[in-house]
Amino acid sequence: MNVASLQMQGLLCALAAINQMLVDKGAATTDDIAKALSGAEQALSGDDRFTEDMEPQQRDAVLFPLRYLHMANSMAANDEGATFSDLARMVGKLKEKYNDQL
Repeated sequence: MNVASLQMQGLLCALAAINQMLVDKGAATTDDIAKALSGAEQALSGDDRFTEDMEPQQRDAVLFPLRYLHMANSMAANDEGATFSDLARMVGKLKEKYNDQL
């Protein structure tokens, strides 16, 4: 496995844990985190470069961290635990086609 992929895995797990800690301490709600992640995804996917210069698999790569954290946040809100692999698999299954692929 690529070292960068392993680093991304570790970073995403750390960010998911920080998000959960913020919720546990009352500094944010799972809804707050979901809104922030959705806003970031919309900002990224609304960038002209995103649709004009990137292939769908590149777009998926850019959005994967946000989608992963969103899924981790959703699972935590429902008191469901999941491994990195479980969450990554769910992200892959739930992704939809982009407007220019329809």
